[in-house]
Amino acid sequence: MILAPGMPHCLRIIGLAAALLVCGGAQAACIVTGPPDAPDRICALALSASRVTALLPDGRTVELAPPTGLEPRAGCRLPDAGYLICGDTAAWVRPVQVAAQWRPVAGAPSQVRQAVGLGGNRLLLLYGGVATAGGLSGAQVGLYELTAGHTLAPLHIGVRSDANPRFLAVGELDDGPHALIGVVTVAVFDRYPRLRPWLYALAGERMTPAWLGTSFARPYITAGFGDVDATNAGDELCSLELDADGRRLITAYRRHGFVMEGVAQSGPGTLGDTLRTARIGPGEDLVCVWVGGATGQIVGYRMRSAGTGGLGALEPSLATPELARPAAWAVTVDGDGPHAVVLSAQGALERLQMRREAGVPVAIDSQSTL
Repeated sequence: MILAPGMPHCLRIIGLAAALLVCGGAQAACIVTGPPDAPDRICALALSASRVTALLPDGRTVELAPPTGLEPRAGCRLPDAGYLICGDTAAWVRPVQVAAQWRPVAGAPSQVRQAVGLGGNRLLLLYGGVATAGGLSGAQVGLYELTAGHTLAPLHIGVRSDANPRFLAVGELDDGPHALIGVVTVAVFDRYPRLRPWLYALAGERMTPAWLGTSFARPYITAGFGDVDATNAGDELCSLELDADGRRLITAYRRHGFVMEGVAQSGPGTLGDTLRTARIGPGEDLVCVWVGGATGQIVGYRMRSAGTGGLGALEPSLATPELARPAAWAVTVDGDGPHAVVLSAQGALERLQMRREAGVPVAIDSQSTL
C-alpha cells in the first residue's frame, strides 16, 4: 500500500496508462566507483565495449588492457577483492591498486547484466534473459559470494525468470539491508504486466521477500535507495516516476512494514532514465539525475522538510557545469565534495565537481501532491 502524507486511509494512483520505460538489458557503458582518496588506487573504472578506462585520484586516466576475450558488460567493487568485471561468458577481478593484475573468476553465470556489491565479498547479480524490443525478459537475480579461490559461489536465487527482473539496487532500511528489484509481472488486482517494486531483506545467505509491491504512487522508470530524510534512521526509496501528463519527477518513500508513505517529491522536469545517490554527510544522501536533453547537467537533489505530516520538497542543490549527454555517469564524494564521474559518447572519462553556483533550471511545484 502507498500512503500520501495526510491521507492515512486512502490511496491515490495516478496515470497507470502512462508509458513504461525500462532498460533493455546490459548497458552499453557503465562506471564502477571505488575508493576516492588513496593516491595509489583506482577510484573509478569506465566499462564500454572492449575498453576499460581507469580514473586516478588526481584526475588522470589510464587505459587498462582487458583480459583476452573479455568484453565488459557490468561490474562492481568488492571491498575485500577489488573490481569485479563481468562479460557475457566470463568474469575477472582486479585489485584497486594501479599496478595490480587481472585474475580470472570461475563460476560466473552467463550474461551478467548488473552487479551490486554488498560489502565483503558478497554481491547480487542480475543475469541471463533475452533483450527484446520491450525490454529484458527472463532474467534472474541471485546472491553470490566470491570465495578465496576466486570462484563465484551461488548462495540463493532470489528472483526467478518468470518475474522478469529488470534492475536491482541495494540500501539500508531501518530494519537492515535490503535489495530493491524492479520486476515486470502481473499483480493480484492488476493482470497487466507492469514494472513493479519488490523488496527483499538481505540476511544470512538468503534473499527473503519483504514487500512485493504492486506499484509506487505512479508508474515508475527506475528506483533506488537514498537517505534523504534526516528524521528517519534508514534509507528512503527514491523513485523516478511519470505523472498523469507524462512528465518525470522524483518521489521519496518511507517504508512502514507493508506500507510505503510518500515523504518528499521534486517538481516535474526533463529528467533522464537513471538515479544515483551519494553520501554527502552523516545520514544524508544527494539524489542525482540527468536534467536536460542532448545537453544538460547532472543535478543533485536534497530534501527540504515541510514539517510534521507535510510532504517535503526534493530541491536541486548541486550541479555540474553544462555538458553533452554522457554515455554513462556516476557520483562520488571525496574531501572536495561531490563529483560526477562522466564517460562521454566519444569515450573520454573525466571528473566534474558539482557546485551550487552551476545553476539548475528546474522548477519546483510546491502544490504537487501524491
